Amino acid sequence: MAVPGIEKGFNYPVQQVSLRLNLRSPEGGTESIEGNIVLGETIHWFFPADEGVDLAVLPLSPDEKRFDYLPINLSMLATKDRIESASIDVGDNVIFAGYFYQFGGEKKIQPIVREGVLAMMPDEEIKTTLQKPGHLYLADVHAFHGNSGSPLLLRKYLQAVRASGSKVTLWPRRSSRLTKDRRIRFTSIRSK
Repeated sequence: MAVPGIEKGFNYPVQQVSLRLNLRSPEGGTESIEGNIVLGETIHWFFPADEGVDLAVLPLSPDEKRFDYLPINLSMLATKDRIESASIDVGDNVIFAGYFYQFGGEKKIQPIVREGVLAMMPDEEIKTTLQKPGHLYLADVHAFHGNSGSPLLLRKYLQAVRASGSKVTLWPRRSSRLTKDRRIRFTSIRSK
């Protein structure tokens, strides 16, 4: 969410972020590490120019050799041109992995995988969560608190979804035009 509370007309600026990452190899019995990231001049959120878009990006690059995650490549985002060229349409199956806050995992993050369908892609602007006009897509998925911000992926571009303990790994099909990344793993990020 761009700014917590903005959908109700309030502005609660985010001053720090809590980030929890699973370790690739346990360290002294510890399988994940959580810490706070204080926001300021050098580390801050980036927002889109379009005020109707409820999106925020916090660029971070933790050590990929130590932590079990892979970044999401910008080439995976569904732009208007990509939606058209890839024939993405209502009825396409979608999948996401999110943080199940009711059971976050005592030792490490335990993600949850959900599936659904792309249900509506209106050709006109409608009011967004930020109370501004914008282009929205509606996916019919079973989501709940903790899934907010989870990337939504098209199932037809994934050849495998494998969930094993605290890892969810998705492999794109070889012919996928949406990504050059080999796999994606998910982690937990929360704003305070």
